[in-house]
Amino acid sequence: MKAGQYDPLDPSKPLHKCDIYQSTEAGNALGDLLQLGSSKPWPEAMEALTGERIMDASVIRQYFKPLEEWLKKDNEKHREFIGWETDEPVCTPDAEPEEAIGEPSSAGTSAPGLLLLVTIMLMQYIRR
Repeated sequence: MKAGQYDPLDPSKPLHKCDIYQSTEAGNALGDLLQLGSSKPWPEAMEALTGERIMDASVIRQYFKPLEEWLKKDNEKHREFIGWETDEPVCTPDAEPEEAIGEPSSAGTSAPGLLLLVTIMLMQYIRR
């Protein structure tokens, strides 16, 4: 929103067409965020960038909305079945718990988790 490239009320300025490439303001904001490193908990870093402490991943869904709509239409057109079928109880109180595989990890220490966190923060920054 700050860059004027995204406006939720203007269909000619959708989020998926917002571009922060060569934006000094966005680059400085990202640089400030990355400079914090691990000196502050991520909710504080996110608040410094976006003004919010609570992560809202709805911006990711909004960004991919055009793709989601296209996939729905294409799947209907080709009569694709979405989901899975099983005879086993899944996600119910009767389901047997699965055994954990590997070491537990957190978004703060894994590269994909960190990438997702920074992506969500940047998208929230763009929306503000």
